[in-house]
Amino acid sequence: MGGTHDVTVDESLVVLAIIMAILVNLFFLFRVLPWARPGPWRIIWGLAAMFSLMFILAEGSVLTEGAMSAADVRHQVPLFAALLTGAAGFVIAYTQGYGISERSRSLALLDPLTQLANLRAIHERLRQATETGERFTLVYVDLDGFKNVNDRFGHSKGDDVLRRVAEVLRRSVRGADLAGRVGGDEFVLLLANTDPPQVPVVAGRVLAGLHALDIGDGVRIGGSFGVSTARDGTSPADIVAAADGAMYRAKQAGGGRLALAGREEISVLAA
Repeated sequence: MGGTHDVTVDESLVVLAIIMAILVNLFFLFRVLPWARPGPWRIIWGLAAMFSLMFILAEGSVLTEGAMSAADVRHQVPLFAALLTGAAGFVIAYTQGYGISERSRSLALLDPLTQLANLRAIHERLRQATETGERFTLVYVDLDGFKNVNDRFGHSKGDDVLRRVAEVLRRSVRGADLAGRVGGDEFVLLLANTDPPQVPVVAGRVLAGLHALDIGDGVRIGGSFGVSTARDGTSPADIVAAADGAMYRAKQAGGGRLALAGREEISVLAA
């Protein structure tokens, strides 16, 4: 009776150990491997998955051999405890480390003042779009009249206005689009699956939002817009530079206007 009971308990323990090892492998295959970037974490999880696979094979052979000796009973408990502890440790270490890594990566891609994408994030998104052949349009936005804000109210007020401008940009684009700050009072919008003829509608929406900002003492700001696409450059930096050049022409023409890279015509926007 006693021996039979020990074996039954032990067999249940072996089954639990196998299930735990399988879960570790499934977690690696479907959660870690598809998303993990090359590096130490992928190596660590590869070793953990290999260890679990070896454990599955060893425990499976114990079950298929039939009755187990008293020595087997004594060995299975610590083996299972070791696997459970190791698996829990890997999961906790991975989730915490991955969370910290993602937060750090997110902060590295955000402009600290406006919380919009920074230039590095813009270049990365442009690189992805050009490599996959995604259709997109880049809009370079330079604020008109922003110098008056700093001159009359100081830089603290200017920073507050830039944060409010960032909210205008967020509200003016779709979830699939990207709003970013290049620096100073210059911003970009990366419009996914969009062609240049569709840009005036978005630019008009942005301009209306900028005009609606109540800064004080009758001060108002606007925007000048330059537009480029993948055909205007061979790299993310070229595409941004092409849009920047078009924006400069729009600004020189009087502001509140939109210019396309590689074309002479300049459109007056209706806010």
